[in-house]
Amino acid sequence: EAGNHVVSARIADDPLSLDNQRWAVVDVADAVPVLIIDDGGEDESLFLRLALAPSPEVTTGAQVQVERSVFLRDAVLDRYHAIFLMNIASLDQIEIERLEQYVRDGGGVVFFAGPQTDRGSVNAQLYREGEGLFPMPLQSPATLLADRSEKVPAVTVDAEHPIFARIFGGPLNSWLQAIDVARYYAVDPTWDASQDPAVSVLATLRNGAPWVVEKKWVRGNVLAILSTAAPRWHNWGLADPSFVLWALD
Repeated sequence: EAGNHVVSARIADDPLSLDNQRWAVVDVADAVPVLIIDDGGEDESLFLRLALAPSPEVTTGAQVQVERSVFLRDAVLDRYHAIFLMNIASLDQIEIERLEQYVRDGGGVVFFAGPQTDRGSVNAQLYREGEGLFPMPLQSPATLLADRSEKVPAVTVDAEHPIFARIFGGPLNSWLQAIDVARYYAVDPTWDASQDPAVSVLATLRNGAPWVVEKKWVRGNVLAILSTAAPRWHNWGLADPSFVLWALD
């Protein structure tokens, strides 16, 4: 049950009994707060918000709050267990500094690309030649050509990574094969993930382009998903529950 609980731990008796038992008070929450930053309006984030917290009757453990990017300037960010950003054209210096401090202290940030993503702003302010939060420099939106033979899946993932292992790790799992990607944000062709030990490509597209990239930054983690959160540049989550499970993981 939610609330404060006293827990204790005891080891076997020995000649010094004073240190054989310890107590602590643990605060169990009904849900953990999750922040979605969406400069395109709440409807743009509706798909993700419903995946994380579909209704008051369904308990997922996430309490979702949707705000515009200006919210980053004054909010107490360390109360949020994760921050998702989508449809972000640009962030000002204060907003970037607040976000960087949040990740530096151990927070987790997820970027989704989209029509409003401005590569100049991302590259100059968030990537900063590899010194910033964003894992890689962007080039431009691109189209993933269809596979006429339908033998090569649109997406290949690192099935051992915690964000994919539960939903795509099983040998009989067909959800991954159902994902079709139409559009994505291409990265700068000169970028090489192997040159940065803090960066890992977790998912690639049929043409070898990165689709999900992780960067470990100081004490926190950053994910960049190079398509929209809602099924506009892809069909992920329309015909199966894998997007919901992924978002919660």
